[in-house]
Amino acid sequence: MPRSDGPIELSSPRIDWRSWLALAWVIAFGSLYARMVLQERAPGLWDLIRGFLPLD
Repeated sequence: MPRSDGPIELSSPRIDWRSWLALAWVIAFGSLYARMVLQERAPGLWDLIRGFLPLD
């Protein structure tokens, strides 16, 4: 088994802007989809939620 010459340096990972963009996309379109489903399937629940949140 080969020996390493010295301690292994762990560098901090670079921030990948594509992953943040994908996360923002998932949150935005996921919330729009959830809103549509609530409006169509459970309008009473949507009205209750809308009463708490200033969305419109």
